Amino acid sequence: IVAVLFKCGVRHPLLVIGVTAALVGVFSSNIGKIQAETNLLKFFFPEHKTRIATEHVQQTMAGTSSLELVFTSREPGDLISPGALNQIRNFQKWADSQDEIDKSISVADFVEEMHRGFNDGDIAYNKIPDNPGLISQYLCVYDGEDLYDFVDQEFSTARVSLNVNVHGANEISELMGRMRGYLGQNIGDTLEWDIAGISRMFADEEDLLIAGQLKSILGAIGLIFILMLALWRSWKDALICMIPNLAPILLIFSAMGAFGISLDFGTAMIASVAVGIAVDDTIHVYHGFIYRLRSGSDATTALVRTYRQAGRAITATTIILCTQFLILLAADFVPITYFGLLTCVGLLAALLFDLLLLPAVPVSY
Repeated sequence: IVAVLFKCGVRHPLLVIGVTAALVGVFSSNIGKIQAETNLLKFFFPEHKTRIATEHVQQTMAGTSSLELVFTSREPGDLISPGALNQIRNFQKWADSQDEIDKSISVADFVEEMHRGFNDGDIAYNKIPDNPGLISQYLCVYDGEDLYDFVDQEFSTARVSLNVNVHGANEISELMGRMRGYLGQNIGDTLEWDIAGISRMFADEEDLLIAGQLKSILGAIGLIFILMLALWRSWKDALICMIPNLAPILLIFSAMGAFGISLDFGTAMIASVAVGIAVDDTIHVYHGFIYRLRSGSDATTALVRTYRQAGRAITATTIILCTQFLILLAADFVPITYFGLLTCVGLLAALLFDLLLLPAVPVSY
């Protein structure tokens, strides 16, 4: 197989380059289909007990994700005024009307419950009292400690805890966008607010993932090119060597787009890992070619002798690595499965470019 591939590249260089360029162009169109989305629940297969248990809790109780809305007042005690409590309560009513939110709780719930309790449970009193002194008395006689999980003892900082039933970062970001829209329109200047919680942190990390992935790939490509340039001391040779090193990136992202695999916390590092492994084979092959070329051999002879020696070596190492990564397909954690599968795709793409396209490029000059 090694001999057939590199001889094809040597004998038909222009055909190999043209066909490869066309195929890369076709497959690369799938890159635009990639969605940047991390859904922690989908990290588990549908039959996994963790996913089953989580879905059961969400269906029978409330969402297992959480968001926190933090209100801050300028003066101590402002948050237990009737106006502030009604603003908090109105936000809760809006939040409870959203499909993504199953339940909300805040200090306003405690005040409403005490107001109803001190009036014989009459549902007509299930509201925030208009009398600030009455609210102060209710909180003074309250003997529980759970109240202070939602408001500090100076009543200047309070939080609304939201149970959210979605786990995708994009869905959470969309929900937070609607929350910001409501709060911007309905909360006056007397209260400051901000969104916090694990889900907020999770959604923000997803936003940073895209920029981090781009910087990581560009940094890896740039560093590899600089090292190739320093190694070969030739712009042309450095650019030629970048071809098989870019192949894993293109093929991995093309496969992700074609099969609907999202760019998430688990798949973000795959391309960089595959490139780091593939560059070893490229250096191995091209070093032998450059050495023979500078020793006086013509390009064709140098390629034939190089691939007779190094071709089998890089093929064997790639097969061994792919076999090891394919073991990850047996994992019951989806990111690990994708890591093994896509890394194999990248390594095989790099091998194919090393054996077929790389021999064709020098000969075509």
